[in-house]
Amino acid sequence: MIAKVDFRLFEISINGKKIRAGVWNGRDEYSNVPGPEQLEGLIGGPRVTIVQVGRPTNGFQGRSSLKVTEVMAPECDSVVHWAKNTKTFNSIVAELSKIGQELT
Repeated sequence: MIAKVDFRLFEISINGKKIRAGVWNGRDEYSNVPGPEQLEGLIGGPRVTIVQVGRPTNGFQGRSSLKVTEVMAPECDSVVHWAKNTKTFNSIVAELSKIGQELT
């Protein structure tokens, strides 16, 4: 079982398509590496994209995890946002919490 401090999962709707958006806490310089065996049953969908996020988002200076998910939506079923550190992780969770339903 993955702790809630390491992974959060949201379902969001983009142009009528349901997308699962996971947020993985890399803790310190991506030191907490997500393994396929850990993500396999958590995120769902055969086409999963993992994107590294190096700085906080929340729309700050045009940075948005929602926008990244929207761009990826036509090509995948799920997106995992792998945050560089806990501050970045928390910013992504805050952004996705506003527009999606948390599943975990």
